[in-house]
Amino acid sequence: MSESPSDPRQLRDEIEQTRADLGTTVEALAAKTDVKTRAKRRVATVKQQVADAGQRPEVRQAAQPAVIAVAALVLIGVVILVVRRRR
Repeated sequence: MSESPSDPRQLRDEIEQTRADLGTTVEALAAKTDVKTRAKRRVATVKQQVADAGQRPEVRQAAQPAVIAVAALVLIGVVILVVRRRR
């Protein structure tokens, strides 16, 4: 630890700085322990990233075949279920 200043004004300044540092540390710790707020911020960030990615033409074009493939698989599954139930 540093040597304590002998001047009362310097001592007050050091105390004020220490209080400010402590306040900042407490705020940072409180923010880290607030899981609900952190989760909400993360969800908002991910939503924005997804929205931004959806606006890019290369993402939209790449998504179309995937959507068609999933729809085809669902349709095949429904056809198989209908055929099995009729037997």
